[in-house]
Amino acid sequence: MITDTNKKARLDPELGCREARKRIRAQQSLPTPEANSGQPDSRLDAHLLFCPNCAAEARVSRLYRFILAGDAPLGTTLEPDADWFKGLRARIERETSPKSPASEESFAGIVWLAARQMVPAMVALVLLIVGATLFWSSRPDLRGSTDPVLMNQVVEYPQPTSDDVLGTLLAVEDKKNAK
Repeated sequence: MITDTNKKARLDPELGCREARKRIRAQQSLPTPEANSGQPDSRLDAHLLFCPNCAAEARVSRLYRFILAGDAPLGTTLEPDADWFKGLRARIERETSPKSPASEESFAGIVWLAARQMVPAMVALVLLIVGATLFWSSRPDLRGSTDPVLMNQVVEYPQPTSDDVLGTLLAVEDKKNAK
């Protein structure tokens, strides 16, 4: 039975990921591909076919090299495929097609759209107000008195008369004598 790891080992048993990454970094530091003894590194290319991690690092290295050095052969563009052209045609047709009367913007349409979007918020607000009202009206009164309390309420007491003062003094004297 031949597995992917056996295929890798059979194709390139000597080149590991560590060595491949060293070669990728060495190619990045070289000014041109021809500076690498004039020939492409077939062992590295074979390793990149089977190792997605090293292939990703090689693509990033090529991108850096293209950005920094402006290497034209590395920056060649790819031809778009048929799906790309289909998507482009569909987008162009959507943009150039005449608008339907329902999609035209009018004041009434804008108001209707805003009203439809605001209905859930208004319903939630009304439910919150009704719920709060029911909650506070059903709570028992914890104050003990049903009379409303006014802030800074001044309670007036009548001025004591001379009979009240004499009565109080007599009560105090009687209490002292009773001892």
